[in-house]
Amino acid sequence: MIKSKEIEYTKMHDSFMSFLYESLSGLKSIKIFKVENKWNEMFRKNVTDINEKNIEKFNVQLVTQVIIGVVTFLINNLNIILAIYLIFNGRLSLGMMTAFNEYSDRFKGVLLLLSKLNSKIQQVSVSLRRVGEIVDSESIGKIENVNDKERYNKIEKIEIKDISHTTQSSIEVFKDTNINFYKNNIYLIKGASGSGKTSLLNILSKLIDEYTGEILINGIELKCYSEENLRNKVSYVTQDHYMFSISIRENISLYRDVPLEDIENICKRLNLHELILSLPNQYDTVINDEGLNFSGGQIQRVCFARAIVSNPDVYLFDEITSAIDQKNIEDVLRIIEEISANAIVLLATHENFKFNVPIIECSVMNKRIEANELNLLQNV
Repeated sequence: MIKSKEIEYTKMHDSFMSFLYESLSGLKSIKIFKVENKWNEMFRKNVTDINEKNIEKFNVQLVTQVIIGVVTFLINNLNIILAIYLIFNGRLSLGMMTAFNEYSDRFKGVLLLLSKLNSKIQQVSVSLRRVGEIVDSESIGKIENVNDKERYNKIEKIEIKDISHTTQSSIEVFKDTNINFYKNNIYLIKGASGSGKTSLLNILSKLIDEYTGEILINGIELKCYSEENLRNKVSYVTQDHYMFSISIRENISLYRDVPLEDIENICKRLNLHELILSLPNQYDTVINDEGLNFSGGQIQRVCFARAIVSNPDVYLFDEITSAIDQKNIEDVLRIIEEISANAIVLLATHENFKFNVPIIECSVMNKRIEANELNLLQNV
């Protein structure tokens, strides 16, 4: 009985640790696609289940220890009673005192064991109460200073005014830089490694909010938007192309309300549909071990599908084609051209892509972001 409960608890504990590892490894994706509430719900369920299983295991252990303690106690007392009886009847030797002391020590040991068990019960009770308080506590979000009209308006323009940003390791990335991004345009963000391309995208997605100056979205400061509202409007594909150990459908939708038909359509465009249909459970096939049953290029295309399937207002892409072959890169570029017709697209890359529509190339260097004015097309 104890062994079976221990096995069940160990399996559940291992599953919970895997969930925690995935949550930390895929934290950027969880935040970017605003699925924190779903992950919190899954965390609470995992904590509740593992606590219930732990209580079951503890109860079995407790009952076993109590039974052993009671039996030991009864045996010791019977021995003592027997010894007293024999003493009064003159049937014991002069060593009766030694024997009596020995049994007395055993008796005290049993009482001590029962005392320790009571102490453990109290400790577990306090711990479980504290866990309940933590799980049931409600997180307090930031107050959003955006009126209802602006909250639902499409993003037409992003204005960056005199922003400066310094990393936690005191490296100055931007200093008093200015640039505007307009709807219906593709912005190719280029620069040397470490120049600040990724930092720019992290700031615009609110993964980083330590900056001075202003970033205005439709004239409203970025910091006034709640993370939830902003991430309804902004999709970000980072360099960390993380796949969760859930189904392909769930990896693309990330628990958002996305019809399967929309997921299938975008996968057809990305040459993933036939591959997925060849899998045992098709779109319900579970990704194994962070996507180890997929190639690097396939993982990148799944993450790309995850970003565009919800039709946001702004797309932030960071080196999204590093593992994709040339044929599939062409397909990705054609999709980017299409979505840019009604959105702002920022694509950080080292590649020289060939688009069929005008693009705006921006250089990140010397702590500044500068657009190539010759290619600048403002569709306001």
